[in-house]
Amino acid sequence: MGSQLLGVYSFLPLEEVESGLKFLMQADFILQARRRTINFEAKWNQWIMDEIGKLLRDSLPYLVDHYTSSYMAAALEYSENVRSEMRGLLEKTVWNVINDLASRPSELLVLDWQGTKRTHAEVFKPEDDIIYDLLTRNLIDEDDLSYIFNGRRLYPLSKDQKLSSKTKESIIKLKAEDLLNKQLIGNMLKKDRLRTYRLLVRLHAYLLDSNRLNLNITALPDVDGNVEGSGQLYFINESSEPLPQSLSRFRDVILGYRQHVSQLSGRRFLDDEFINVATDVLGKQGAQRLLTGLAVLRAIQIIDLRGFAWQLLQNLLIVNDDPSLADKQRSSIVKEDLPALTAFAFAYYPSLGGDKGIWMLSEGGELKPSTELYVNDVLRLLGGSSEAKNDLMRLGIRFVDDSSYLKALNGNEGMFTGLLRAAKVKGLRPCESRETAEDLVKKLVDAAASSLGLGAM
Repeated sequence: MGSQLLGVYSFLPLEEVESGLKFLMQADFILQARRRTINFEAKWNQWIMDEIGKLLRDSLPYLVDHYTSSYMAAALEYSENVRSEMRGLLEKTVWNVINDLASRPSELLVLDWQGTKRTHAEVFKPEDDIIYDLLTRNLIDEDDLSYIFNGRRLYPLSKDQKLSSKTKESIIKLKAEDLLNKQLIGNMLKKDRLRTYRLLVRLHAYLLDSNRLNLNITALPDVDGNVEGSGQLYFINESSEPLPQSLSRFRDVILGYRQHVSQLSGRRFLDDEFINVATDVLGKQGAQRLLTGLAVLRAIQIIDLRGFAWQLLQNLLIVNDDPSLADKQRSSIVKEDLPALTAFAFAYYPSLGGDKGIWMLSEGGELKPSTELYVNDVLRLLGGSSEAKNDLMRLGIRFVDDSSYLKALNGNEGMFTGLLRAAKVKGLRPCESRETAEDLVKKLVDAAASSLGLGAM
């Protein structure tokens, strides 16, 4: 089937006739006078063409068995760029057989990527080498790919398999970006989260390098392992707005609350495990480049720590006016974490978001709006009496848990005072302290009078 032999022969090559086939034809043709071409009208030659077509059909099993990877490109391929007289002869005979054979994908055998013979209808053609790479690394398999092919189990075509132009047209093709399929990734995450992340990292990096990522990415995991689409995921970039040194020991507590912000605000955050895998697979710089590239294409939206502090304030710390949402906030806060979260928000937003109160921890371990809590310093105006404090607490008066907030602020009393002032805690300012103390004394007197049956004083 060498190209130097292609053509039509009648014991010697016929110089003025071509078949358009990828194999030579040798037969005892009736020739025209100059022996340069065949007699296109001769019934004998038409019969020979019919027999060549039959021979091709009969020899196909042998070709498939011995030349599985190449027979299509040689035996089932032809060019229509031939003389019109020859075209008329071939169309009804050899070409017709080729077209018929190429139109039966369930009968044509090819090699899959592991060298197994399969029918043309059982395979797909990967358009990008990374698909073979992912298969070799066992980051994806035929069972996974069935989610793309509507439940059908198809096998990747061998890289060495040659196809004819007609079989190329009919074969199912798969591009790398086709793997960013929400159903595929969602089901893979349920089976093996880490394996799926490694697949996504390599796939996204490949598409980014080949400038083929678009704005329709629908395969990035959030903190709950759900697959989200373009512009729906947030990534906290800590490099642009580093965590204050005084709060660094609370880092895990602070960043752990992205899940609660997700539940309260609807903002979904990119899974840290995905970022860790990206760093592991691509290296630190490669991971940062990948995340930045995805962000530019709006697959994710980057917010820095300052932005995250604002989200915490708005969605978790500032007491919501809606009682049902306030209850959700209360249930989302772990009491032991609240001082660290408050210190984090205060470090970036010293006003704590305005005039509304925030959720704070009382000495009794209760979650209370800060506008309902009292500073301990106000007790000095009552002589610092522990008995008076206990009486007030029995009356429902609650005081800020000073020690927890001072610890979160690294013992900085100036910052603690600023936090209490921003949170609108009662009894902080000197004039207010006296009024507050007088109000507390009145509460004590009224309570004592009530217990004696004297009514309010």
